[in-house]
Amino acid sequence: MRVLLSTLCCLALLASAALAGDGVPNLVGKYTGTAELHLKDKGFAKGPQPMVLEILEQQGHTFHGVKTWTQNDGKKGSETFSGVIAGDGKTLYIAEHESGILVGEFSSDGQTLDLCYVDDGEKPKAIYYPLKRMK
Repeated sequence: MRVLLSTLCCLALLASAALAGDGVPNLVGKYTGTAELHLKDKGFAKGPQPMVLEILEQQGHTFHGVKTWTQNDGKKGSETFSGVIAGDGKTLYIAEHESGILVGEFSSDGQTLDLCYVDDGEKPKAIYYPLKRMK
């Protein structure tokens, strides 16, 4: 009887621990990839230089970081952002701090971010970022 009670207690503790770990992946790290894009004034293009998205800190479902890139004309840029992981543990929503929104998914293997960026206004653009985690 003691063994049965001990086993049940252990199973209950394991089950509660599994429920407490709500399946939120750890995104902290650097991801890089080359963009495919369309700009209203310039048409279709492919980024010559990789973009780097670095997630600096994460607390539960929310995170923040910085995105850096080099434009076709050689100009370097960077922008900070805030993001959230949806309840499914893979869908991401990222608000850039200057303008624009990224929406995408985190892969189940933890190695890729598949993001789409949209920005409207005077210089609208749509960009696809297939990003791989840097080692």
